[in-house]
Amino acid sequence: MNTSLTTFADFFEATTDHPPYLWQCRLACGEPPEGANCDLSSPDKLTTQWLSGGNSCASRLIDIPTGLGKTAGVVLAWLWNRRQFDEESTWPRRLVYCLPMRTLVEQTEHEVMQWISKVAQAAYSTFQRPRVVILMGGEDLSPEAKDWDLHPEDPAILIGTQDMLLSRALNRGYGMSRYRWPMHFALLNNDALWVIDEVQLMGSGIQTARQLEAFRRSAKASTEPLGMGGHGPSFTWYCSATASAKVLTTREWRRLPFDDDWKIELSDAEKNATEGDVARRRLATKQLLSENSAKATDKVDAILNTHNTLVKTLDDEKAPIEIPRRTLVICNTVDRAKEVYEKLNSAVSAVNRDPQPEVILLHSRFRPLERANASAKLHSNYLQSLPRGQIVVSTQVIEAGVDISSGCLWTEIAPLSSLVQRMGRHNRAGEFGHKGNAIYKWKPTIYILGVGVKAAPTKESKKEKEERENKNRKCCLPYDFGACDAAWLALEKLNSDASPANLSTIHSEIADSIQPLPYSLLRHELLDFFDTDANLSLGFTDVSPFVRGLDEDTDVYVLWRDWERQTAPDKHYRGDIGRNELCSVPISKIKDFTNRRKGFLWLGKERGWVSATKIAPFPGSILLLPCEAGGYSDTLGWTGLESDQPSDLYQPAELPSDEDMLSILKSGWQSIDEHTQDVKKEWSAIANALLSSMDLEKQAGDEAVVWHDFGKNHPRWQQAVADACEAAQVTACEDKRPWGKFDLSESPNLKNDEGQLLTGKGLQIAIFQIKCLFRPGVLHEVASALALRQYHIDQKGVKRIWDEANQDDYLRHLLSEYLVMTHHGRVRKVLRDEIPIKPKCAKALTIVRGIQQGDHIPALHTCKVDLPETTLEIECRKMGRTDDGHESYTKGVLRLLEYYGPFRLAYLEMLLRAADARASKVAQAASLSSLNPGSEPF
Repeated sequence: MNTSLTTFADFFEATTDHPPYLWQCRLACGEPPEGANCDLSSPDKLTTQWLSGGNSCASRLIDIPTGLGKTAGVVLAWLWNRRQFDEESTWPRRLVYCLPMRTLVEQTEHEVMQWISKVAQAAYSTFQRPRVVILMGGEDLSPEAKDWDLHPEDPAILIGTQDMLLSRALNRGYGMSRYRWPMHFALLNNDALWVIDEVQLMGSGIQTARQLEAFRRSAKASTEPLGMGGHGPSFTWYCSATASAKVLTTREWRRLPFDDDWKIELSDAEKNATEGDVARRRLATKQLLSENSAKATDKVDAILNTHNTLVKTLDDEKAPIEIPRRTLVICNTVDRAKEVYEKLNSAVSAVNRDPQPEVILLHSRFRPLERANASAKLHSNYLQSLPRGQIVVSTQVIEAGVDISSGCLWTEIAPLSSLVQRMGRHNRAGEFGHKGNAIYKWKPTIYILGVGVKAAPTKESKKEKEERENKNRKCCLPYDFGACDAAWLALEKLNSDASPANLSTIHSEIADSIQPLPYSLLRHELLDFFDTDANLSLGFTDVSPFVRGLDEDTDVYVLWRDWERQTAPDKHYRGDIGRNELCSVPISKIKDFTNRRKGFLWLGKERGWVSATKIAPFPGSILLLPCEAGGYSDTLGWTGLESDQPSDLYQPAELPSDEDMLSILKSGWQSIDEHTQDVKKEWSAIANALLSSMDLEKQAGDEAVVWHDFGKNHPRWQQAVADACEAAQVTACEDKRPWGKFDLSESPNLKNDEGQLLTGKGLQIAIFQIKCLFRPGVLHEVASALALRQYHIDQKGVKRIWDEANQDDYLRHLLSEYLVMTHHGRVRKVLRDEIPIKPKCAKALTIVRGIQQGDHIPALHTCKVDLPETTLEIECRKMGRTDDGHESYTKGVLRLLEYYGPFRLAYLEMLLRAADARASKVAQAASLSSLNPGSEPF
């Protein structure tokens, strides 16, 4: 145990510069012992002992009012237990922080990075800094985040949107190579604590997260669902100020009771307090006024006049500058927010007075750069520099996770759960007064406005009623009309008092406003997602219904650039996508945008950029448009108007140094034996850390390591190396035969006519061309796995069928073969060619993945083991049994899935892949003093 910070209270204050709340202490340290005074400023012995300990990790519902530090509470509880008790901790290695919107990701990352830096500075000698990785549109290439998935034994904090995290957890990661899908699938579903923040905003994502939690469990007790199991502890925390157990009652949980300690909420003492920080926030004065017949777009003059009165009153009362001179206007749609913003700007400009309040627009349809510029103006230091304060016009993006306060709030009607979040941005800390008081003679007020819903007249025809109801439903979008209508009735019960304490009196109505969806992820669907092969149309199962639901909020990522119109993005454009360029746009808006056809869609390394005239945008896709196509305003965000043409934010990725670029080719000359020994070393380190009690799996991995590159001894693979060397005019290193790694960095093709080494872009293109010279036409991992399978058959001399008497041996053989076959992610569940070259040719039936029936691989000595020469049999690629009675390759994978479940099997697969990739990087680093972090060794 690390004793440099002896209690959680010390740890928390050293990290955040303020003491924790009691609920945060209970989350990190468990319930206090009976008799403890629980006074953090003057703790007794029992309290000190309590705060010096940890807590057991379990899935929880964290129901805490807004403004009481949910983010700090969950992150620091994990960090305290993982790092303070690292040797004996049962807390998961990875904290997966899942948020509904991009705007919240950036803010959470900033806070987490600050906390970790402070922990590292606080005399924490043994502190192992966790990697902080951002997973959202665009790739995080920071040194801390790069290759995080190659170090499964290290602690990590993964922060991302529900799109990116849930798609990865379903083995269909948006915006990444499908060959790496299984690695992230494994890491997010094993040894991971998920934090689902702002439950009420996640739609179908919360159902999926809840089902995944059930499937990750292996318990068979009546109090828990019968899951598929995972490796290491995995739990889920559901966080919201409007949390509801009802929305968490999905298919797998529908008949199961909740544990007594499952819910974390304020203690009775915290709820009953009338003074102190918690009391000021819970009892904050918030006068509630409703105008059902009014619309935000028609209240611009009232908004401006009320704001000016707020500023004048605070100035007359000499209120400190820390008291926010801010009015907040929240609309339900981006279009209405833009309309209100433009009208307010016009109204401000029409008043002949200087200075004027600053009007700010904030919504989710901005590029990060413009959104960051607007968000920076929300900081208190900036607000204090504005003599007339600011009016912030926003959408739902400000509902959650944004720590700002206002003296006046105008909001459109919405479901109660959303309204509660919006009210949390008003008099947030009770700085304007609490318990009904108004400290500076300004009574903070919330105005609830309508959205144009028409009441039923005395008489109307059936057709007129249908038309009115349809219009009312459209007015309430993106929310349900019934939920908005119910909110008006519930608000009447508050008697004009919207303090968090009074809101608790309608807690059941708030919970009911979060409606569970009628469908959720099923067990057989998850098993289907385990397969990462393309279907017969070369497509993949769309997981967007499980990530966002079947609504228009499913996003496409759009970027704009200027380029020569007669040319199209080429293969050298790939991966050169800056995160600050991307704007998330609902897919329905993109489909209505005619000029989308002028753009190109990124389909990964296999297919590159494809014209949008040939393929339609799909959820999570990246669409590149020329600036002239329009659709975006730097001040308004996405508009969909051709006349709004954005600036080009493209910043060419800084090319690595010439030496770093050469590292892509400089893998170093290694024999198969040398590389295999390096992989064995990395595998041992990983297995000892993560598989200490799993002897069968370690044995299977040990065998897989020895065999994993045996297929490189295939004559065609070795000949391809020789051919590449000849084409690149490089002398092959003969004493490293049979080759496992080879080096083309000395090719004269990298030099100009004067014999000087190319530089910059020219060198980059030449390197790409040289890489393409290596074309073995055979997947060495398939050859390796088939050879190992044949070895097992020859060694045992019995049919490969499931036999209870030999279950362990057969399981170990199946697992080692599977680990070899999958160590590059190209072949996993089914052994077949995705695109038959000549499907009507009889000869094609005797070839799979470049391996031909009867191919011969010479014997090999590696890791002090003699691997015999092998004649490859490919009949196992067929369904059912072979002519000799052996079960097919796919049947073996199904046996593994039945035994391990998808999460544990993918986890074992990922461990060997990580060891292989790490060994390649070690060899590369030994060949070159400066290793390019973006390189991909052969």
